[in-house]
Amino acid sequence: MKKVIVLTCTLLIIACSLLACDTGNNILTAPLPFTVSGGHFELRGNSTGYTPGGTYDFKLSIRNNTDEDWKGNCYVFLIDKNGPLMDISNVEFDLYTGGQEDTVIQMTLPVDIEPGAYGLTLLFPDKGSTVQTIYVGKNLPDEPAGPWPDISSYKQSPATIIREELTVDDFVKQPHYSWVATADVGDNIIVTLGSNLTTGFKWPDTAQIYNQDILTQIDYKFVEPEQTEVVGASGKEVWTFKAMKKGTTTISMEYRRPWENAEKAEWAFVATITIQ
Repeated sequence: MKKVIVLTCTLLIIACSLLACDTGNNILTAPLPFTVSGGHFELRGNSTGYTPGGTYDFKLSIRNNTDEDWKGNCYVFLIDKNGPLMDISNVEFDLYTGGQEDTVIQMTLPVDIEPGAYGLTLLFPDKGSTVQTIYVGKNLPDEPAGPWPDISSYKQSPATIIREELTVDDFVKQPHYSWVATADVGDNIIVTLGSNLTTGFKWPDTAQIYNQDILTQIDYKFVEPEQTEVVGASGKEVWTFKAMKKGTTTISMEYRRPWENAEKAEWAFVATITIQ
């Protein structure tokens, strides 16, 4: 008789548990682990088991699978459906070819964070990002997670700008000018050269770059003279270049009348750029 009572009680407990799971939100009794992998990273942690005010760890591995040294920053932050919500970590790395860096990312949730679904985001500026859904609170929310907003522009590191500017007067004094500069991968290089279109002379819209794998032109514009009421006032032509990879290359431009086939240009500009 005792065995029957015990068995009956056990069945009742199981039945109540099943009923509890079938009504209302799904109750999360244990963390659900996840592993997110990409070409250069692996992020491991749990999708569930988070409570407001708690502190939790994620394991991050960054690998250099390229044939060059790779350095930069990796940002980890939390988002909701409206966008970035909380910065978690900024990981700086400097890896040789085949190298790997392992680190632990620690997240402390605000005590007033609302239960629900959030996106744990990993961002490599200019390279890509990934979002892993995690749940705060004991219950799964009724509404689906996401959709997560585009966060590719968040935490973009502003590029260092390296400038060289020469006026018309500079070229009158020195018609052929050479410039030597050093930049890092990702830097922007801006060259501004004086120009007077009323004479028929101009610089080319597209500069000649010896190796465009190392340096590429991303913009060109003509800037009108500041004193537009002055006849024959000089303006500026501006080129923007992006440092793409390590190496040395040259930029060359000639100032001439496009319709003339003169062998010798009026002015010339040559730059030797080393990307390190």
